[in-house]
Order: sequence, then C-alpha cells, then structure tokens
Amino acid sequence: MPATIGVKLTHPDKQVVAIVGDGAFLMTGLEIVTTSRLGLGAIFFVFNDGELAQISQFRQIPLNRKTCTVLEK
Repeated sequence: MPATIGVKLTHPDKQVVAIVGDGAFLMTGLEIVTTSRLGLGAIFFVFNDGELAQISQFRQIPLNRKTCTVLEK
C-alpha cells in the first residue's frame, strides 16, 4: 500500500490500483488516511484469506507449523 501511494504521488495522472491481502492491509491500513487526505484516488483491492500469509509461509517451512498467523473473522 505505501508503494501504491508513492506511485500515485509520482504519477498523479495515472490510475493506480493495489492488490493486497487482508494481513498486509491490516499492517498498513492507516496509509489510506494519507491517501484520502491528499485526495489521491488510488484504488485498493483487499483479498480476505484469513491469515498473515507471508509470515505463515516463513513459519511453515522451518517449523512445520503455522503459529499466530490466523486472522479472526
């Protein structure tokens, strides 16, 4: 999401769209306030898979378990 805002700031005439998971959205969601305050008009699509997927993958490989990565619905 921060990269999306950066791209929109440097290319205000272009339509900018971000695709993020729900975990990434939760970690960087406050940036939407900046986007709104500046009137940037970036679009964010949020996919709800119910976990911090990237962290889950990093824990699954060495530990053979997923701990503390599930997001409650």
